[in-house]
Amino acid sequence: PDLKFQPPLRPQNFCRALVSAFDALLDAEKEFDVVGAKPNITATFSFGVCPWCTRFQSLPGLGQLDDLRSAMQDPRSVGYTARNDLWQAYQARFENSVNTANPAESLYSLFLKPYQENFQGMPVFIAEYHSPSAQDQQADLEAMLRMANDESTLLKGFSFFEFQARYDKGGAELGFGMFGLGEQPLGEFTLTPTSWNYTAWCLTPLAAPRHLSSCPQITGDVEYVPANQKFDSHTWGYDEANVARPEDCCGRCLELPVCNSWTWVPNTCRMSGSQPPKSPFSLQGAVSGSPGERPRILPGDGAGGASRAMLLMPGILDLLSEEEAPRYPPVPEAVSAAFGGSFPEAWTSFCPATAIQYL
Repeated sequence: PDLKFQPPLRPQNFCRALVSAFDALLDAEKEFDVVGAKPNITATFSFGVCPWCTRFQSLPGLGQLDDLRSAMQDPRSVGYTARNDLWQAYQARFENSVNTANPAESLYSLFLKPYQENFQGMPVFIAEYHSPSAQDQQADLEAMLRMANDESTLLKGFSFFEFQARYDKGGAELGFGMFGLGEQPLGEFTLTPTSWNYTAWCLTPLAAPRHLSSCPQITGDVEYVPANQKFDSHTWGYDEANVARPEDCCGRCLELPVCNSWTWVPNTCRMSGSQPPKSPFSLQGAVSGSPGERPRILPGDGAGGASRAMLLMPGILDLLSEEEAPRYPPVPEAVSAAFGGSFPEAWTSFCPATAIQYL
């Protein structure tokens, strides 16, 4: 809600919307004479920092949760007159939740530790968790499970995000799916008698993003993609935060077929569908490049990209460190192993793993 209500990250807006919705829910339960145990309620916030929040302006998610708690205690503070005792219902039935793409280690230091110091008695869960930037997906999942199983923490659990890659969103969203669409169709279907025909495709497990030790075709202190790049229907562009190294930025561009140039500045990867400019601007500390020759996508390789197929590029093995060279398991396999199981392969008899199809 902190990003949905415009302008975003304004507590007066999203808090008023949430307390009024909570009040309406309590009214509906009374109107329909709901009896028995009532379900718990949550409102899932982003992991963004909230500079307009009353407190915690530099910590992700906490400012939003803190202002919502204050609004539940005093709805008039956000211009709302409640019909029900929201504070009593909030204390009895509410659970906090956030979404995050951060790895377990930073999740604890940035969020869980300060949360436990300021929200005693209020459980929290991660509604969408997946850190595609974590090179060892299984180890990161196991660290999350240890935190969730630790009874001394307020973290009650998390949902791994997500089952299938979101081709309709594109950009960084392609990195979250456990499965992508294969090339073997199962059949066609319609949603309504007058709708388009849609094809149902077999699924294929996706590879985790791979981190390069170095990258071809890079240039230092130049800017291929400006900070104020314009995104329109003719030129694709995307800025991704929390990208630690130029090599990681290069890898993200290589994995996205629409990306033709990139610029890395500390902690940010700017990607563009435009070709590198013939006369780029100088920018001290920036690193820029192009993805170069893309490898052929082979059966079983990853969404939005050629994570594992990258290893088949001429000379690509020379770019990987000894620790990075071994083949990483597909995301579903790592998830299954983290939860103590083995990756089910029975589906391969019906849907053999094939290269994904870009839609």
